[in-house]
Amino acid sequence: MSIDPQKVVLDYLNKNGFPVEMKIAKELKKVGLGVTQSYFYQDPLTGQSREIDILGLYQKTIKDAMFNIIFIIECKYAKTPWILFTSNIGLGDSRKCYLTNKLGSHFLSEIANHEKLDDLFEVTKKYGFGLTVSIGETDDQKNNAYKSIQTLLNFLKSENKNDTLSYQKSYNLFVPIIVIKGKLFEAFLDDDDNLECNEISEGQIFYKDTISNFIPKIHIITDSQITSFAKKLSNDCNKIFESLAASFDEIVIKER
Repeated sequence: MSIDPQKVVLDYLNKNGFPVEMKIAKELKKVGLGVTQSYFYQDPLTGQSREIDILGLYQKTIKDAMFNIIFIIECKYAKTPWILFTSNIGLGDSRKCYLTNKLGSHFLSEIANHEKLDDLFEVTKKYGFGLTVSIGETDDQKNNAYKSIQTLLNFLKSENKNDTLSYQKSYNLFVPIIVIKGKLFEAFLDDDDNLECNEISEGQIFYKDTISNFIPKIHIITDSQITSFAKKLSNDCNKIFESLAASFDEIVIKER
């Protein structure tokens, strides 16, 4: 029996997250964000070229300063459900858990101090401390959760090391995101220390590999939430600039 090459190609694309990458790029463009797919950067540890699936950009120019909210997105296929281990203990202020460049630190401080900006880029308060895949994955896919986190962290480390745009009066805020095609579950202990497991469509993980003296927050969503999540990213960016409208002069003055 002959093999249908078109079916082979489609199976390959579907099993490697490409349709998810294309869909989220499309939805980000719909809500007005700039989009770059297959963005390459230099790994800060090896010096080799590495790839990020998608960069989304929300940008505002205020007087002579440029404010950038940059969404770094990795897309993965989940043959079996991924599991986010969640807890409500020791979270701190999650609004401060984003990397910025040097100028952007003042931008982030204003965001973190504003009472109306306490749920940025979050649909629900599902905070995780660990992420893994369930059994049944192939050997090549078992480390997909770990690989996606490490790719995002490497990009953030590269930006933290280079900080190349500070001299251009750019205030940069980086928001890392994982999008999976498949199911996501949270696992946690209830008040009686019984193990619970529920399906969720969105959550956050605070990863212990610290960058610039803080623990970065990584957002995780399933492909079922791509359209609504893209809208929330755009709406939250608009909310930031509406809420801080009176503060931008002060933010810029701090660097003069």
